[in-house]
Amino acid sequence: GTVTAQMSRDPNLISRPQTVRADGRSVTLNSNNDATLTVPLHPRNGVCRAVFTVTPTAVPGAADPRVLGVHFLEFRYAAP
Repeated sequence: GTVTAQMSRDPNLISRPQTVRADGRSVTLNSNNDATLTVPLHPRNGVCRAVFTVTPTAVPGAADPRVLGVHFLEFRYAAP
């Protein structure tokens, strides 16, 4: 099957475009646009997993050490 992620970005946090990658596929988010990325799922030991990486990311500040990237708004699974 596949999983499709719908994403948006926060230009107030990171001012330049951000790229999301998974399983050799990628999408770049510019400005305030939303984007989707569909990734094929491959079972390994009976488990399907999609790993998304986001670049660049940002840390809000010393009082908030979280590493933030894009907002994942929705995940949709489609059976094979």
